Formats: sequence, structure tokens, C-alpha cells
Amino acid sequence: MRPRLFCTSVFAAGLLALAGCTGSPPEPPTGDVSGTVTTGGTKLTGGSIKFTPAGGGTAVAATVGYEGTYRTTVLPPGDYTVTVETAFLGKLYKIGGSISAAPPEKRDKSAAKKADPGPTTVQVPKKYEKVAETTLKLTVKPGVQVADFDCP
Repeated sequence: MRPRLFCTSVFAAGLLALAGCTGSPPEPPTGDVSGTVTTGGTKLTGGSIKFTPAGGGTAVAATVGYEGTYRTTVLPPGDYTVTVETAFLGKLYKIGGSISAAPPEKRDKSAAKKADPGPTTVQVPKKYEKVAETTLKLTVKPGVQVADFDCP
């Protein structure tokens, strides 16, 4: 009788081990969304873009770079309300190949002489900063997609 009990125990242990080999459940698919943000056809010079789920929930934010581009790889598929914020930006300065929000004279006296006065930031109308007022929407699908937004 012992051999049978031993075989049953070994068989049960093997099933448990196989069940453990399957690993954790797969991650749900996400959208890898990138694009350009403009206002009246002019690329933004910085800011942030936020994707708020249409049914409520936590917004996902991405930085808008100097050339108006953004990218986020963590958006679950679904419908989103999109807001764009630029009001927090001030004047930008070019020093060499880099962009800075701080005036060069505040950082380095020699840099002030080399600095390009730089462009003023491109701002979007205030309505695009508020979830309740923006007209920007996006339906995210799994995988890579491009979504450009214009805030006229």
C-alpha cells in the first residue's frame, strides 16, 4: 500500500510543479502612442500632454519636447480625453546645443554673452489645459500608433 501512496504523492507534486511553471498571467496590452502637438500649426516648444480615461481614473502624462513631440508606452486601450499644458513654461534660452528655461545670466556670466536670446515658448489656449473644456480625444489601440494634436 505504501508504494501506491508514494506514487500518488509524486504525481500530485508533479502537477503542482507544472502549474507553477506557467508563470504569471500575461500583462494586458498597452498602446505605444507618439506624435506632435501644435497650436495653429506651430509646433510646441515644450509642455506636457495628459491622457485621462473617459470613464474616469488616473491620467497618464508625457513630456512634450522642444520640437513638439511626445511619446508614452503605457496607455491601456480605451477612450481618453487629452489635455495639453504649457502655461507653466517661461521663456526658453539656447546655450550651445542645449535649451534652458533659466536665463543664462542667472547661471553663468560667460554663458550670457554666448546665449542666443531664444524663442518664447509656444502656448496653447487655456481651454486645452482643462479636462472639462478640451475638445481633444483619442481612442488607444494595442500596439504602436501616431496621434498628432492641434490646439488652434
